[in-house]
Amino acid sequence: MPLLSETWLDRYVGMNYYVTDCEGIGGRIKERLEDFIVEEVLIDGQVVPTSVTGKPLPRIVGKPGPWVWMIIEKRGY
Repeated sequence: MPLLSETWLDRYVGMNYYVTDCEGIGGRIKERLEDFIVEEVLIDGQVVPTSVTGKPLPRIVGKPGPWVWMIIEKRGY
């Protein structure tokens, strides 16, 4: 039988029930900004760097078209 969620965050995002009736382990999603890092991977497999990973800038080859390439790093959102 599904287990009713008791946390406000679950309910806020619409997760009112869990599929399992097992109790959770009390984990946390994120405590520090560096606990959650998303790396964008380009079509050719190159990974776009962040200040945390320190990887080099990818080699972006210009192609004709009405678009702009940007590397944006968001913190604290």
